Amino acid sequence: ERMRAVHETSAQIQCSGPLAVPSRWRLSSRVRDFATGEEYPEAAVEQEGALEGETLWIATKGEKKAHRAPAAWTANWTLFEALQRLPRSETANLKFDLLDDLDIWKTGHRLAYRGEESVLFGGQTASVARFDQIGRGCLPQRYYVDGQGRLLLSHTALRAYILDPAALDVHAAKIEALQKKEMK
Repeated sequence: ERMRAVHETSAQIQCSGPLAVPSRWRLSSRVRDFATGEEYPEAAVEQEGALEGETLWIATKGEKKAHRAPAAWTANWTLFEALQRLPRSETANLKFDLLDDLDIWKTGHRLAYRGEESVLFGGQTASVARFDQIGRGCLPQRYYVDGQGRLLLSHTALRAYILDPAALDVHAAKIEALQKKEMK
């Protein structure tokens, strides 16, 4: 709000397998003035990635780099999808490397099933399966999946992702309110 800007990232990702390994993606990141809608071109990022055999290609702003893909890996965003399909048992315990935000390798990650819990979600008590993730370069993360297989909540000590069907409407309303707000 103090910068009078909004940062939006969108990604289209194709993935496969139990860990939802990204096989191809296109990512766009923009920063724009929320009052005028004008973009800050120096802050724009376009990225593409593709897995070809054991080689992962990542092209950011036209600069293409090759990485040897680890035997077991996933990305933080695609892990959200994989969690919704994992069994609710200790067989869900996994070891992998993480491609954080689709561009930074972080090694030595583990995901562990921690059992069933009750959490307050949307003003109601929900029965969920809890999974915990730990690994190099990331804060410990918890995931809560409901009985319908939906990832309701994921959080660290600094960031939370919350399933909210009205998120786009809430975001649009906040931008509209900020556009009308007089900045000092």
